[in-house]
Amino acid sequence: MSKFILEISQQRNFNSFVKADDIRKRANDLNEEFGSIVQFLKFSLIADLRCLRTIDKKGFQNGLPTIEESEIQRDGVKPFENF
Repeated sequence: MSKFILEISQQRNFNSFVKADDIRKRANDLNEEFGSIVQFLKFSLIADLRCLRTIDKKGFQNGLPTIEESEIQRDGVKPFENF
C-alpha cells in the first residue's frame, strides 16, 4: 500500500494534471491485492479531484476531469456539448 501512496504522491507533486484514468487504473489494479483499503483510497482520490475543479466567470471548467467525465471522453462523448 505504501507503494501506491508514494506513486500517487509523486505524480501529484511532479504533474498537477494527472489524468483521472491513470489514478483509476492504478486503484483498480491494486484493489485485487489490497482490497477494501484501496477502495477507501480510491474514494478519497475521487473526492480530492472534485475539490480541485473550479468554474470561472464564463462557466468554463478548469482543473482535472472527474472520473465520470474521463470515462465519457474515453467513450467519445463530449460532456458539455449541449451548453
